[in-house]
Amino acid sequence: MTKKQDQFTARTQTQAGSAAINGQLTILMTQDLPWSALVGPAVADATDGVQVKQITGDLPDEAAKPTAGGGGFTLPSATKQKLIGKLTVDGLAPDKTAVAKYVDALAQVRGLANPFVTSATPGTDSSGIAFTVQFDITDAVLGGRFSAKTGK
Repeated sequence: MTKKQDQFTARTQTQAGSAAINGQLTILMTQDLPWSALVGPAVADATDGVQVKQITGDLPDEAAKPTAGGGGFTLPSATKQKLIGKLTVDGLAPDKTAVAKYVDALAQVRGLANPFVTSATPGTDSSGIAFTVQFDITDAVLGGRFSAKTGK
């Protein structure tokens, strides 16, 4: 019986190696953020003459986040999701109505919350409204492709 088991040693080792790789990917990719899920809609929703000039994202390192009582303040959140970062969009629109429509459309994107227009000023040479809008990124957008199944 032991001799017969020896012929399956390579297969058993391969299966064990595969399980180890999946375990490592689960740990590594649980917090994977697919940026295309945020940047794609930010560009696609730019209708009605809105032009996206720049998109920046910031995911602060957990260790670098300030602790409670650090002297800063946080605006109230309209979501129960965990906030993990910020997305900032700079653009140009023909008028404030177009900016408002754009912000409303992006506020519906899964993983974005708490839109805040930080500036809306007349563009150079009467070219419309230059605007900056900031969103909180929530953990709803995290990929988790290799995370353990929760049975949902």
